[in-house]
Amino acid sequence: MPKDIRGGIETYWRQFGQGPREALFIHCSLASSGAWTPVAKPFEQAMTITAFDLPSHGKSAPWEPQYDYQTLVTAMAADFWTTGAGREAVLTGPVDLVGHSFGGTVALRLAVERPDLVRSLTMIDPVYFAVYRADTPGGADPNEGHDQAYLDAVARGDDEGAAKAFVGRWGDGRPWDSLTEEARAKMTRQIKTIAASSPAINEDNTGMLAAGALERLDVPTLLVAGADSPPHIAVINAGIARRIKGAQNKTVPGGHMAPVTDPEGVIAVLKEFWGMDAD
Repeated sequence: MPKDIRGGIETYWRQFGQGPREALFIHCSLASSGAWTPVAKPFEQAMTITAFDLPSHGKSAPWEPQYDYQTLVTAMAADFWTTGAGREAVLTGPVDLVGHSFGGTVALRLAVERPDLVRSLTMIDPVYFAVYRADTPGGADPNEGHDQAYLDAVARGDDEGAAKAFVGRWGDGRPWDSLTEEARAKMTRQIKTIAASSPAINEDNTGMLAAGALERLDVPTLLVAGADSPPHIAVINAGIARRIKGAQNKTVPGGHMAPVTDPEGVIAVLKEFWGMDAD
């Protein structure tokens, strides 16, 4: 699997399939590019799917706090089309761009900033809480999406407690104590990237909502939510779909981690949206 500098950081990525149609998949927080395996596998004959590890995730380099986290990840994604400095572009033309959870917010930002790179845009359970806050009468709590256990753990500097609480709300349903010691330690190391994502997803520090950027986006767009996902997701997806002309809004079986726990539903809506068979 390749590893090179993307967005100024050592980045690991993998590719699924060798088909002619290109796609870029961006995973959720506290996971890795390998989480896409169940969804990507049926499309391997028709597509070449590139998926990279976020900073501090998988085999990519650690995130350094001086860098805005979403800005860094967006730069990493855009750099897969870059040539020069002794390297070839990994991606060559417009792609089917798919992002899950935090990865969905990165996919949206990339589509807004570089629509020339995007054939279609799919966001699965995007945690763009700024939309929820904007569309909730009276305004919403800036910590919307997190439970009190997570917030209390963050306040006292308890990374493991924060990771345990976060996984309990946004994970795949497995109890924290059932995870391996290695998996728990990895998530504990990664948990600070959640707070680092807050300026973009909670506060809209990129100004995409205020500037009307979503209303100007002219890319075929699909919003996907798990039927059992936290209720904020339905509000977020409806809000994004309302802002992007022609956007589709679908619900699939499963919860927030549907691409991992219930991939069949995700595969089905992608197959329909892309107008292709999944072999």
